[in-house]
Amino acid sequence: MAVSTNAKYGAIHQFGGKIDQPERATIVRYRSVAGTVLFAGKKHKTATVRALAIPAHKVKMPARLYLGLSAADDAEIREIIREWVMERSLERLV
Repeated sequence: MAVSTNAKYGAIHQFGGKIDQPERATIVRYRSVAGTVLFAGKKHKTATVRALAIPAHKVKMPARLYLGLSAADDAEIREIIREWVMERSLERLV
């Protein structure tokens, strides 16, 4: 039995692996509240805006199984198929 997905991220989620992230530039906005630095959205007028260069790097993605069947699922499916086959076999005899 095969279980699959057409989602672009399917394989990396199922099996894990390393993702190459290219170098990129971004802008961050942050503000300080009671001495704690927080990221800030565009609506915060007093936020500090800073341009950053993020170097190329790899991200290790752990496997997060979301495809497949548990042993209990497999047993249940097999039982349903067995019952269906038995019913069809009995119908032929009648």
